[in-house]
Amino acid sequence: MPIDADVSPHDNSKTKKEGVARTYKGIDGYAPMYAYVGMEGYIANVELREGDSHSQAQGTVEFFDDTLRFARIITAKPLLVRLDSGNDALDNIKLFIDRDVDFIIKRNLRGESDGDVAWFYCNCTVKYSFKDSDAEWLSHNER
Repeated sequence: MPIDADVSPHDNSKTKKEGVARTYKGIDGYAPMYAYVGMEGYIANVELREGDSHSQAQGTVEFFDDTLRFARIITAKPLLVRLDSGNDALDNIKLFIDRDVDFIIKRNLRGESDGDVAWFYCNCTVKYSFKDSDAEWLSHNER
C-alpha cells in the first residue's frame, strides 16, 4: 500500500497570520506536510508548519512514525513509503527499516559523511535507476 508524503505550500500572502513566512515556492504562507495512503490518496496525517520550514524540519521523523501507525490502522497490507529528496535523511531511512516498511526516496546528492554512507550500504540493498539525467533513486529491500 503506497504512502506518499510531501510539503504543500499554502499561499497566505497579504496576511499577518502567525507562522506565515516565505516558502520554498517563493510565496508567503504555510508549508504543511501531508501524508496520503492508498492509490486513492486518503489523508493519513497532516502537520501544519510555518512557511519557512524545511521538509525535514524538527519533528519530521515523529510525523512519519505517526503516519505509519495510522496506516497500520487503515490496512494490514505491506507499506511502501515514497518521498522526494527533501526527506532524504538517514533518520527517516532508519525509521522505515526499524518499522519493516519498504521505501523509495529520491536521493539528495549532497555531501554526506563517510560514516553515514557506510552505515547505509551495510544495512540496505540499494537499487539505482535514473530518471532524466540527474535523478538518482533508491529503495530498501530485505536482505
